[in-house]
Amino acid sequence: MVAGLRSLNNVHFLERHVCHWGDIGHVLASLKGIAAAIEQRIAFDYVLLLTGQDYPIKSNNYIENFLTKHEKTQFLSYTPIPCDPRLGWVDENGGLDRIESWSLHVGVLKRWIHLPPPTRYKSTLGTPTWKLLKKAIPGRKLPQYLQPFGGSSYWCMTRNCALYVHNHIRTNPQFLDFFRHVFVPDEIFFQTLILNSPLKNSVVNNDLRCIDWSSKGRGGRLPRIWCTEDFPTLASSEALIARKFDASLDSKILDLIDQRLLGVA
Repeated sequence: MVAGLRSLNNVHFLERHVCHWGDIGHVLASLKGIAAAIEQRIAFDYVLLLTGQDYPIKSNNYIENFLTKHEKTQFLSYTPIPCDPRLGWVDENGGLDRIESWSLHVGVLKRWIHLPPPTRYKSTLGTPTWKLLKKAIPGRKLPQYLQPFGGSSYWCMTRNCALYVHNHIRTNPQFLDFFRHVFVPDEIFFQTLILNSPLKNSVVNNDLRCIDWSSKGRGGRLPRIWCTEDFPTLASSEALIARKFDASLDSKILDLIDQRLLGVA
Protein backbone atom coordinates (compact mmCIF):
# COMPACT_ATOMS: atom_id res chain seq x y z
CA MET A 1 0.00 0.00 0.00
CA VAL A 2 2.78 2.42 0.91
CA ALA A 3 4.76 1.62 -2.24
CA GLY A 4 1.71 1.96 -4.47
CA LEU A 5 0.83 5.43 -3.15
CA ARG A 6 4.35 6.76 -2.65
CA SER A 7 4.07 9.08 -5.66
CA LEU A 8 0.99 10.90 -4.29
CA ASN A 9 2.03 13.92 -2.27
CA ASN A 10 -1.44 14.30 -0.72
CA VAL A 11 -1.38 10.87 0.93
CA HIS A 12 0.35 10.59 4.31
CA PHE A 13 1.02 7.42 6.30
CA LEU A 14 1.38 7.61 10.07
CA GLU A 15 3.36 5.29 12.31
CA ARG A 16 1.20 2.31 13.21
CA HIS A 17 0.40 1.21 16.74
CA VAL A 18 -1.63 -1.55 18.36
CA CYS A 19 -5.36 -0.91 18.80
CA HIS A 20 -7.19 -3.47 20.91
CA TRP A 21 -10.94 -3.44 20.47
CA GLY A 22 -12.49 -1.18 23.09
CA ASP A 23 -9.30 0.54 24.26
CA ILE A 24 -7.80 4.02 23.92
CA GLY A 25 -5.84 3.01 20.80
CA HIS A 26 -8.62 4.05 18.43
CA VAL A 27 -8.81 7.50 20.02
CA LEU A 28 -5.02 7.89 19.91
CA ALA A 29 -4.97 6.96 16.21
CA SER A 30 -7.59 9.63 15.47
CA LEU A 31 -5.71 12.23 17.52
CA LYS A 32 -2.50 11.30 15.71
CA GLY A 33 -4.20 11.98 12.37
CA ILE A 34 -5.55 15.34 13.56
CA ALA A 35 -2.11 16.29 14.89
CA ALA A 36 -0.43 15.36 11.60
CA ALA A 37 -2.87 17.44 9.55
CA ILE A 38 -2.30 20.47 11.79
CA GLU A 39 1.43 20.18 12.44
CA GLN A 40 2.24 19.46 8.78
CA ARG A 41 0.21 22.57 7.90
CA ILE A 42 -2.03 20.71 5.51
CA ALA A 43 -4.70 23.03 4.10
CA PHE A 44 -8.12 21.69 5.05
CA ASP A 45 -11.55 23.02 6.01
CA TYR A 46 -12.91 19.73 7.41
CA VAL A 47 -11.45 16.52 8.76
CA LEU A 48 -13.57 13.37 8.34
CA LEU A 49 -12.90 10.10 10.16
CA LEU A 50 -13.06 7.03 7.91
CA THR A 51 -12.12 3.41 8.50
CA GLY A 52 -11.22 0.60 6.14
CA GLN A 53 -14.83 -0.61 6.07
CA ASP A 54 -16.37 2.78 5.20
CA TYR A 55 -17.06 3.89 1.64
CA PRO A 56 -18.46 7.14 0.19
CA ILE A 57 -21.90 6.97 -1.38
CA LYS A 58 -21.80 10.57 -2.60
CA SER A 59 -19.35 12.05 -5.10
CA ASN A 60 -16.47 14.31 -4.08
CA ASN A 61 -18.28 17.30 -5.60
CA TYR A 62 -21.44 16.52 -3.66
CA ILE A 63 -19.51 16.17 -0.39
CA GLU A 64 -17.59 19.41 -1.02
CA ASN A 65 -20.80 21.31 -1.80
CA PHE A 66 -22.54 19.83 1.24
CA LEU A 67 -19.78 20.89 3.62
CA THR A 68 -19.53 24.32 2.00
CA LYS A 69 -23.27 24.77 2.52
CA HIS A 70 -22.92 23.75 6.18
CA GLU A 71 -19.80 25.77 6.85
CA LYS A 72 -18.67 25.91 10.51
CA THR A 73 -20.81 22.89 11.46
CA GLN A 74 -19.55 19.84 13.36
CA PHE A 75 -21.20 16.51 12.55
CA LEU A 76 -21.30 13.75 15.17
CA SER A 77 -24.07 11.74 16.77
CA TYR A 78 -24.53 12.17 20.50
CA THR A 79 -26.76 11.60 23.50
CA PRO A 80 -26.25 12.62 27.13
CA ILE A 81 -24.97 9.92 29.48
CA PRO A 82 -26.76 8.17 31.10
CA CYS A 83 -28.79 7.77 27.95
CA ASP A 84 -32.35 6.69 27.35
CA PRO A 85 -32.42 2.84 27.53
CA ARG A 86 -34.17 2.81 24.16
CA LEU A 87 -30.96 4.22 22.63
CA GLY A 88 -28.73 1.43 23.91
CA TRP A 89 -26.20 0.66 26.66
CA VAL A 90 -29.02 -0.93 28.67
CA ASP A 91 -26.61 -3.34 30.39
CA GLU A 92 -24.12 -0.53 31.10
CA ASN A 93 -26.30 1.77 33.19
CA GLY A 94 -26.94 4.02 30.19
CA GLY A 95 -23.20 4.32 29.56
CA LEU A 96 -22.25 5.40 33.10
CA ASP A 97 -20.57 2.06 33.84
CA ARG A 98 -18.08 2.73 31.06
CA ILE A 99 -17.01 5.95 32.76
CA GLU A 100 -17.29 5.08 36.43
CA SER A 101 -15.49 1.70 36.30
CA TRP A 102 -11.74 1.23 35.87
CA SER A 103 -11.53 -0.73 32.60
CA LEU A 104 -8.31 -2.65 32.03
CA HIS A 105 -7.43 -4.73 28.96
CA VAL A 106 -5.45 -7.83 29.88
CA GLY A 107 -3.59 -8.76 26.71
CA VAL A 108 -2.52 -12.23 27.85
CA LEU A 109 -6.11 -13.16 28.67
CA LYS A 110 -7.51 -11.25 25.69
CA ARG A 111 -10.30 -9.88 27.82
CA TRP A 112 -11.43 -6.80 29.74
CA ILE A 113 -11.60 -6.40 33.50
CA HIS A 114 -13.90 -3.74 34.97
CA LEU A 115 -13.39 -2.54 38.56
CA PRO A 116 -15.76 -2.32 40.25
CA PRO A 117 -17.59 -4.78 37.99
CA PRO A 118 -20.61 -3.04 36.46
CA THR A 119 -22.83 -6.13 36.62
CA ARG A 120 -25.79 -5.76 38.99
CA TYR A 121 -25.71 -9.17 40.64
CA LYS A 122 -28.98 -10.55 41.93
CA SER A 123 -27.67 -13.60 43.75
CA THR A 124 -27.31 -14.07 47.49
CA LEU A 125 -23.52 -14.09 47.19
CA GLY A 126 -23.09 -11.71 44.27
CA THR A 127 -25.06 -8.72 45.54
CA PRO A 128 -23.07 -8.10 48.76
CA THR A 129 -19.81 -8.78 46.93
CA TRP A 130 -20.66 -6.15 44.35
CA LYS A 131 -21.64 -3.64 47.05
CA LEU A 132 -18.35 -4.28 48.86
CA LEU A 133 -16.33 -3.68 45.69
CA LYS A 134 -18.24 -0.45 45.05
CA LYS A 135 -17.19 0.80 48.49
CA ALA A 136 -13.59 -0.36 48.11
CA ILE A 137 -13.22 1.07 44.60
CA PRO A 138 -15.19 4.33 44.32
CA GLY A 139 -16.64 5.21 40.94
CA ARG A 140 -14.56 7.46 38.71
CA LYS A 141 -15.60 11.00 37.78
CA LEU A 142 -14.80 12.97 34.65
CA PRO A 143 -12.21 15.75 35.12
CA GLN A 144 -13.68 19.18 35.86
CA TYR A 145 -17.10 17.56 36.39
CA LEU A 146 -17.86 17.64 32.67
CA GLN A 147 -21.20 16.36 31.36
CA PRO A 148 -20.52 13.04 29.59
CA PHE A 149 -21.92 12.40 26.13
CA GLY A 150 -21.73 9.32 23.94
CA GLY A 151 -22.63 8.14 20.46
CA SER A 152 -21.16 6.91 17.20
CA SER A 153 -17.39 6.66 16.83
CA TYR A 154 -17.48 8.56 13.53
CA TRP A 155 -17.43 12.31 13.03
CA CYS A 156 -16.71 15.20 10.68
CA MET A 157 -15.31 18.41 12.20
CA THR A 158 -14.11 21.80 11.01
CA ARG A 159 -10.53 22.97 11.13
CA ASN A 160 -11.35 25.19 14.11
CA CYS A 161 -12.81 22.25 15.97
CA ALA A 162 -9.81 20.06 15.14
CA LEU A 163 -7.53 22.83 16.45
CA TYR A 164 -9.57 23.00 19.66
CA VAL A 165 -9.30 19.22 20.18
CA HIS A 166 -5.57 19.27 19.37
CA ASN A 167 -4.83 22.10 21.79
CA HIS A 168 -7.14 20.91 24.57
CA ILE A 169 -5.49 17.54 25.06
CA ARG A 170 -2.10 19.25 25.27
CA THR A 171 -3.12 21.79 27.85
CA ASN A 172 -5.38 19.33 29.73
CA PRO A 173 -3.53 15.99 29.66
CA GLN A 174 -5.68 14.68 32.53
CA PHE A 175 -8.65 14.58 30.15
CA LEU A 176 -6.94 12.13 27.80
CA ASP A 177 -5.46 10.17 30.72
CA PHE A 178 -8.94 9.66 32.17
CA PHE A 179 -10.10 7.94 28.97
CA ARG A 180 -7.25 5.43 29.07
CA HIS A 181 -9.44 3.40 31.42
CA VAL A 182 -12.83 4.03 29.81
CA PHE A 183 -14.38 1.07 27.99
CA VAL A 184 -14.79 1.79 24.24
CA PRO A 185 -13.71 5.44 24.69
CA ASP A 186 -14.02 6.29 20.98
CA GLU A 187 -17.81 6.33 21.52
CA ILE A 188 -17.52 8.93 24.30
CA PHE A 189 -14.25 10.88 24.01
CA PHE A 190 -15.00 13.28 21.14
CA GLN A 191 -18.65 13.81 22.07
CA THR A 192 -17.74 14.75 25.64
CA LEU A 193 -14.87 17.01 24.61
CA ILE A 194 -16.70 18.91 21.86
CA LEU A 195 -20.10 19.19 23.58
CA ASN A 196 -18.45 20.74 26.63
CA SER A 197 -16.52 23.21 24.48
CA PRO A 198 -17.27 26.71 23.15
CA LEU A 199 -18.13 24.98 19.85
CA LYS A 200 -21.05 22.98 21.29
CA ASN A 201 -23.70 25.12 19.58
CA SER A 202 -22.19 24.34 16.17
CA VAL A 203 -22.78 20.59 16.53
CA VAL A 204 -25.42 18.78 14.45
CA ASN A 205 -26.49 15.40 15.84
CA ASN A 206 -25.64 13.44 12.70
CA ASP A 207 -22.53 11.38 11.87
CA LEU A 208 -23.31 11.46 8.11
CA ARG A 209 -23.24 7.64 8.01
CA CYS A 210 -25.62 5.10 6.52
CA ILE A 211 -25.48 2.23 9.05
CA ASP A 212 -28.01 -0.52 9.69
CA TRP A 213 -27.96 -1.77 13.29
CA SER A 214 -31.29 -3.58 12.98
CA SER A 215 -30.05 -6.50 10.92
CA LYS A 216 -30.45 -9.94 12.45
CA GLY A 217 -28.59 -11.55 9.57
CA ARG A 218 -25.11 -10.68 8.36
CA GLY A 219 -23.16 -9.31 11.29
CA GLY A 220 -25.73 -10.15 13.98
CA ARG A 221 -25.47 -7.42 16.64
CA LEU A 222 -22.79 -5.72 14.54
CA PRO A 223 -23.64 -3.26 11.74
CA ARG A 224 -25.08 -4.90 8.64
CA ILE A 225 -22.50 -5.63 5.96
CA TRP A 226 -23.85 -4.01 2.80
CA CYS A 227 -24.11 -6.28 -0.25
CA THR A 228 -25.32 -5.98 -3.84
CA GLU A 229 -28.98 -6.46 -2.90
CA ASP A 230 -28.70 -3.43 -0.60
CA PHE A 231 -27.81 -0.98 -3.37
CA PRO A 232 -31.30 0.65 -3.52
CA THR A 233 -31.02 1.47 0.20
CA LEU A 234 -27.62 3.07 -0.27
CA ALA A 235 -28.70 4.95 -3.39
CA SER A 236 -31.67 6.53 -1.59
CA SER A 237 -29.74 7.45 1.55
CA GLU A 238 -28.96 11.10 2.33
CA ALA A 239 -25.76 10.07 4.14
CA LEU A 240 -22.34 10.84 2.70
CA ILE A 241 -20.65 7.64 3.84
CA ALA A 242 -21.88 4.06 4.27
CA ARG A 243 -20.66 1.48 6.75
CA LYS A 244 -19.91 -1.39 6.69
CA PHE A 245 -18.40 -3.22 3.69
CA ASP A 246 -16.39 -6.42 3.31
CA ALA A 247 -14.89 -7.04 -0.13
CA SER A 248 -14.26 -10.68 0.74
CA LEU A 249 -18.03 -11.12 1.19
CA ASP A 250 -19.25 -8.93 -1.68
CA SER A 251 -17.03 -6.65 -3.76
CA LYS A 252 -19.62 -6.03 -6.49
CA ILE A 253 -21.48 -3.54 -4.31
CA LEU A 254 -18.40 -1.31 -4.34
CA ASP A 255 -18.29 -1.44 -8.15
CA LEU A 256 -21.98 -0.50 -8.30
CA ILE A 257 -21.38 2.48 -6.02
CA ASP A 258 -18.42 3.59 -8.15
CA GLN A 259 -20.36 3.37 -11.40
CA ARG A 260 -23.83 4.60 -10.41
CA LEU A 261 -23.27 6.92 -7.45
CA LEU A 262 -19.72 8.25 -7.76
CA GLY A 263 -19.44 8.37 -11.54
CA VAL A 264 -16.16 6.43 -11.56
CA ALA A 265 -15.54 4.60 -14.82
